[in-house]
Parts: sequence; structure tokens; C-alpha cells
Amino acid sequence: MKSSDFYREGDYKEYYKVLQFFMRICGLWPYQSFFAKYFFITMTIFLSEGILVGQDLTSFFRYKLEHLGDEGRLDVDLNIKKVDDNNYRIALDCLRKHIKVIEFSEFIDGSFSVSYLFNLGMFVLMLAVSGTQILMHTDEINETVRYACLFTSILIQLFWQCWQAQRLLNYSNIPYESANQGYWYCTSTRCKKILALIMIRTSKPCEITAMNLLTFSIETFSSKMDHEEEFLNNFFTQVTQLCSDKAKELVEKERESCRQTQMGPWGMLLMTLPQIAFTERSYADLGFLHTKNKGFLRKDNSLKTVYESLKSDLRRLEEMTRGTNAIGAIVAEVSSQLYQFIVARIQLIDFYEKMHSMSINNKVMKYQELLQSINTIVQTHSLSCSHLALTAIKTTLTLECEILVQLTEAHIEIQHWRFLPTLMALFGAQTRMSAWERTLQSKESWKLGFGATFLKANQQPALYQWLVKLKNAILAKCSLYFHTTLSQQATPGEMRSIMSKQSVDYYHKIQSFQRKHDVVAVLIVFDSRGMKDSGPGYRHSGRKSEVSEDFTVVVSCPYAFTQKPLIHWDNIQNKIRERYAELLTMDKIIYAKSLRDLCTYALYNMDPKMTLVTIYETEKQKDKERHVSTFMSDMCTQIKCNKIYESLKLAK
Repeated sequence: MKSSDFYREGDYKEYYKVLQFFMRICGLWPYQSFFAKYFFITMTIFLSEGILVGQDLTSFFRYKLEHLGDEGRLDVDLNIKKVDDNNYRIALDCLRKHIKVIEFSEFIDGSFSVSYLFNLGMFVLMLAVSGTQILMHTDEINETVRYACLFTSILIQLFWQCWQAQRLLNYSNIPYESANQGYWYCTSTRCKKILALIMIRTSKPCEITAMNLLTFSIETFSSKMDHEEEFLNNFFTQVTQLCSDKAKELVEKERESCRQTQMGPWGMLLMTLPQIAFTERSYADLGFLHTKNKGFLRKDNSLKTVYESLKSDLRRLEEMTRGTNAIGAIVAEVSSQLYQFIVARIQLIDFYEKMHSMSINNKVMKYQELLQSINTIVQTHSLSCSHLALTAIKTTLTLECEILVQLTEAHIEIQHWRFLPTLMALFGAQTRMSAWERTLQSKESWKLGFGATFLKANQQPALYQWLVKLKNAILAKCSLYFHTTLSQQATPGEMRSIMSKQSVDYYHKIQSFQRKHDVVAVLIVFDSRGMKDSGPGYRHSGRKSEVSEDFTVVVSCPYAFTQKPLIHWDNIQNKIRERYAELLTMDKIIYAKSLRDLCTYALYNMDPKMTLVTIYETEKQKDKERHVSTFMSDMCTQIKCNKIYESLKLAK
């Protein structure tokens, strides 16, 4: 007959006791005599039947709970007498049976807990040995098949035991669901209290454990299969936190725990990982831009060369491990995605070198060209490193690239005097830099000597410091170009406080120079010719663009110089138009004298569309030109930020 018919309500108690007796004997089989151990053969049968009994006991009252109060009467008497309350009697009977189910599941756990612990240890050992034998006998087909069959059979048996425990775990939640799906709102208060007791008791699941050390389930089985992914995740987390020593310790411990598989796919990957930890640490310290001592017979040991070597090793490892076994498939996939990561690192090294060489060989940085280059890297590797174990390094790579994109965009928007896009780009860069900093919170101290280690234990890596330096330089430049707009939102005292916190207070420098040397005025003029927009401010998309002036005063010192009619304004505009080609070279100061007004105009482009103008009286002081030249050269050099990019090789 069917097992579901075998355990009918009314006679389940008899078989319940028999199964309990046999499970007591079979569950303690390691401690029995030689002949008693033969009962182990029947252990799996009784385990399956025991769980089936637990399911049937649950099924007895599942139907009753779901149809409790199904008369559908909403005018039920909440205080009905206990004798007349049929729903209460049914709920009370279900509660008693539920208690029996809980007790029986505890009997199952108590009976098989010892054997499950013993089996788990044996299974793990046999899986390791058989897996090693498969790798060692790859050239002998018969031996390979033998050990592969053993490996598969052990894996199936482990899965079967976890599956049986999962069945019991799933059925332990049925009383809660059944009570919740029933017509409980059509029952008395007394009945609802019984249902509440049943639902409370289901908070503790019915489970099978290995001596309370480990709960068996499908999740447990999966976690055993994901050991490699867990290790890789921990390793790359340490790598992104720049804890290279801890990362190497993890690799050493893993190699010690799997000595016999060191020649297999997993062992070959473990041999490559320490080199990745070293290169990432050196990369974060801008090691790829440090000058190397090269000679005629000396090997090139630059970081880029190390990355190229790693790229070849990972490609070779992928080809060797693909299609071997389950672990080999993991190793091949990880190797393939690490290869993509290394390619991205090499492209970023080229990008930094391009920025550095551009700052030296050009008077002005070509930010549009840089933005196109970094966007190409972002788009190329947007889907790379998708393996869950590589989430940490993928996050770091993405943050670094997006920070570079945001800072480059901010510089372009500042050059075109666009306030809101500049703020959004700077905010985006700051947000990503804060996220990157959080990933570095567990980093190791930098080993710079006994005293330096104590003083600089919390020093950020050189690459992060350089990006912070670049962001602060752009922010200071933004504070100067939009000083007039910002000053309208704060008092003069608040503005002085805010500007003093910048890396360079450009406005204060202009004020100090103008007062000290008694020049007529210092201006920054924006050339809006050829611009598609209608100047600063906000415009509705449906509104026609108004034709703005060709030139606008961005900053003026003294500020009162912009409040009265500018007697020099026409001269300034004419000089910029006349000497436009010379100003675009951005390599010298252009002097233009006005004989009528007895003054001199010194012009110097700090950006392609931004001109620094100094107006001073020609005859008042003969040596003023020297001070003006020094001031304007220093000012424009700082605002261009070329020195920041040149400092890449000096950032360490």
C-alpha cells in the first residue's frame, strides 16, 4: 500500500514507536559491535521513512487548519462556550499533533546527529582524496573513471542527506502557513489563541544537525561546493584593502590545506594570486610611474612589464584548466576575468602616463582627449569581472575610472564656465572617493621604517592622495571662477572662511596683489564666442536663446570695478580680439599699452576661454611690470593644474 495510506491518523502511533526504536539503534552505529554495524545499511531507509512520518503527521492537520472556520460566518460569537466551539476542538487537536511532530523531529535529530557528523567528516576526506586521485591519474583512463565514480557517488550521498534534512526543514513551516491561510477571523477568541500558539511554535524549525555544529540543508551542500568562491572573495577583499601580507597569508593557508591538489587547476591559480596582491599594492603606490634603473643587460622590472607577464600567465592558465572539472571550470572563468582586469590596469597605466606626458609637453591639458580615453576604458570593461568572487576588485576598478571621468568632466565644465554641471561632476567625484576610502579602512600600515610606521600608520595610498589633490585643485579653481555666484549665497565673513579652507585661496591672492602693488584692477574675462548656450544661468528649454555679449567679467578685484561703467572695458575686448591667436598659445604674457588712458593691459590665458587681465598705470611705477609678470605667471601656472599632473611621478 502507499506510505501515505500506511500512516493514517489513528494508527501512526504504533509505527512511530517502532521507527523511533530503530533510529535509536542506527543513529549510534559507530559505537555498536561488528554485527550491530550492519544496521547502518538500513539507516538511510529508516531516515527517509522517519522524515516521511514527520511529513504525514504534518499533513494530518494541514487540511484541518486551512479549513478551520470555513463556514464563512462573519457574525461569529467570539465568546462561545467551549463545549459548543467545534473550531476550538479542532485547533486544540492540531496543537497536540504539532507537539508530536516537534518531538518526533527532535528524535530524528537525536538519532542521526552522531552519524551525520561522522559521515560529514568521512565524506569531506573521501572527496578530497578521490579528487586528488583523479588529477594524478589523468593519463590512466580506468583509474580516472574509478575515482570519478567514487567522487560522484559520495557527492550524491551527501546531497541526498542534505535533501532529506531540507524536506524536514520545509515541512516545519507548514503549520504557520496553514493557520494563516485559514478562516481564523471567523473563529472565537479562544480558538485564535490556540492558532497563535501553533504559529509561535513554528518559529523554531525542525532540523537535522551534526551534533549541533552544522545544520544540514541544501544551502549547506551548496556552501561546501562554494569554498573556492568564498576563498577568492576573501582574498580579493584583502587585495582591495591593500592588505597584501594578509592576502599572502590566506594563500599560504589555502595551499597548506590542499597540499595534494597543488599541481591541479586550483593549485596553479594559488601560485598566481600572490603576484596579483603585490602588483595591486605597487599600483596603488603609483609604482607604475616611478623611474626604473635600466641597463644594457638589466631586466626590465617595471610594473607594466609585471602586469604583461601576469596577463600571459592568466591566459595560459585559462587554456590549461578549461573543460577539466568543476574546480577547473571555476579557475578558468576566474582566470579569464582576471585577464580582463589586468588589461584594464595596463590601459589605466597608459592613461596616467598620457596625462603626465601631456602636462610636460603641452602648455594646456587636452581634457576632451583625456575624457574620450577614459570613457573608452570604462565602456570596454563595464561588463568585465562579473564573477561574484571578484566583486571587490571590480568595485575598486569602477570607482577609480568613474572618479577620473568625473574630475575630467568637471575641468571641462569649468573651462566653459558652466556652474551646475561643474557642481554635479565634483559631487560625483567626491561621492565615489568617499566610497573608495571606505574600502581602504582595513588597510595595513605602510612600512616606511620604525619611526615612520608609527607616524604614518593611517596614510592613504599615493594614488588616492593624488586624486584628492587633483580634486582639491579643481575645487579651488571652481571657487575662483564662480566666486561672484557663491558670494551671493553667503555673507562676506562666511565666504572668507570657506575660501580659506581651499587648497589655494586664489581670490585672496588676487586681492593681496592688487592692494600691495596698487594696480588698477585684476580681471578674469570669459570669451563666450562660439558657445552654443546663452551664457551663465538657467534657461527654459522652450525659450529662445538670447544673444549674449562676447565677453563677460567672471571675477573682478576690486569688486566695485564691475559696479561702475568700465572705462577700460572696450580696450580689453579689443585687445583680446586682436591678440586672440597669441593668447591661445598660452605661453607668454601679452602687454598692450593705452597712450590715451596712460595704462597698460597685461593679458594671459589661463584656459582657452579664460583670460587673466591686469590693469596698471604705466607712468606711476616703472618696476611694476616685473611684479605683474611674476604674479600672472604663478597664478596661471597654478590654475592650469599642470603641476598636479607633473607630480604623478613625485607623488610617493
